[in-house]
Amino acid sequence: MKLGLFSSSRWKAGGFADSAHFRAFLAAALFAAAACFSHVHQGSLWVDSVRYAHIAHLAEQSGTWFPLYDEFKDAQYHNKPPLLLWLVAISYKCFGVSSFSARLPAAIFVFCGLLLLWKVVARYYSHRAAYVALFLFCANRVFLRGIIDLNFEGMILCAALLCLPRFLNAIRGEALSQRDLLLFGCGLLLLLQSKPPYIFFLLFPMLVLGAIDARLRDSFVKLATSKITIGFFLLGLSWLLLSGKVEIQRMLSNQIAHPLTIEKNYWTNLSRWMRAVFLEFAPLSWVGLLALRAQLRGAPCGPAASARLERIFYLAWLAPAAGVILLVEHQSRYLILPFLTLTIFGANYLAALCSRVRSRHFAVFCKGSSVACFAAFCVFGLRAHTDNGAVSILRKHPELVGSPVAVCVRGEDNISSKPTRKRMIMLLELEFAQKFPVAMYQTIGRQKIAPGSVFIAEKECLRLLTEHSTILTVLESKRGFSLVRLDSELPEITRSGEDDSAFHAYH
Repeated sequence: MKLGLFSSSRWKAGGFADSAHFRAFLAAALFAAAACFSHVHQGSLWVDSVRYAHIAHLAEQSGTWFPLYDEFKDAQYHNKPPLLLWLVAISYKCFGVSSFSARLPAAIFVFCGLLLLWKVVARYYSHRAAYVALFLFCANRVFLRGIIDLNFEGMILCAALLCLPRFLNAIRGEALSQRDLLLFGCGLLLLLQSKPPYIFFLLFPMLVLGAIDARLRDSFVKLATSKITIGFFLLGLSWLLLSGKVEIQRMLSNQIAHPLTIEKNYWTNLSRWMRAVFLEFAPLSWVGLLALRAQLRGAPCGPAASARLERIFYLAWLAPAAGVILLVEHQSRYLILPFLTLTIFGANYLAALCSRVRSRHFAVFCKGSSVACFAAFCVFGLRAHTDNGAVSILRKHPELVGSPVAVCVRGEDNISSKPTRKRMIMLLELEFAQKFPVAMYQTIGRQKIAPGSVFIAEKECLRLLTEHSTILTVLESKRGFSLVRLDSELPEITRSGEDDSAFHAYH
């Protein structure tokens, strides 16, 4: 018997009709909670997450929720839809400004996505395979450090797994109900409120199957042209429809043109993708590719009547990953959506190999892993996320926070280092509720640091200062940054960088 989590036939008086299904769901929910929330409080935000968090903080402080304002660019923000950033601002209001509050809304989306993943695999395949799917999806570096952060991948995961069952229903010859249309519409809404170009990952398998099967073409046309789907589609794009032509161009540039611009050497970029596939996604990628090989040799996939179409659908869902790897700037998270195919194939593959292990044993393992996960991250302090070195030093020395200490970061010149400096200022402001002076070695001298004073220097900055005969004493080091005491005057070169005073005065 399969579990249709939202099917009315499975519910009675607000609960599950079958207690076995309910216990199975609870085990999966406990594991999903451990995977998502046990380490969400750790570490500092990184790169784009800092920018998103700061935009949300400004909205929460100013009360201006649309359009959002981006201090990183000193302009209105239209690169991404506002829903997630609004939720982060609400999280700040409820729990205060912290890395935990910033990550929480995205982590909740990931949690819901994991429950949907378990539900889809349990309903269409088996409970055993559903448990394995959770293990494979969560037990890799990309999940721990890439998805559980302030980014849009959790929304994308939820969106995909709301839409996926509608496709499987059509493939298996089930009529599309109002509920199917509603859930598909919700998935489409979330997708358009995360990264709209990802809609291609849904359209491609629909087009492939529609081209080879007239029945499916009619089903997909009905799905796409229903009033519910169109309504949710327009609602999902409403933020863009309220923006001007320039803002739309910026969004398209950010979400389409920018990922297709490979900044480094092409072969270096490709090698990074290979490392992501075979190392960062391991063991999901290893097991998934073995299962993919078995599928290409004709292994069963779903009921016999629809096995061929189902296999083609999953392969079409995975196929865009090849284009991403060959054409797009490396970002491991981009493969989360197409790798759902490897997750489902791999889960069924391992479940078949472990056919003698009962489903309840998987549930027990699930519960035990959840307890171990909470203990490891919350009790024993195992690190899944790392702190920025400057943040670590300031947390250890709160006396430096009251009188902001200067921070020296790496950079070739004062202008090209501007994004790095801005991110550092915003990160420290989020962590400590005040702005710190941030410069690079060619301008750190403008901070008038007297001999005997301390400041924080990134490794490259420290090396360059030392090369210019600056006498420093390293008091301690953390993750590429050092707390140093100045024992001599800073040389003239530390005041020679191109002036960027307008930047230092921003907001």
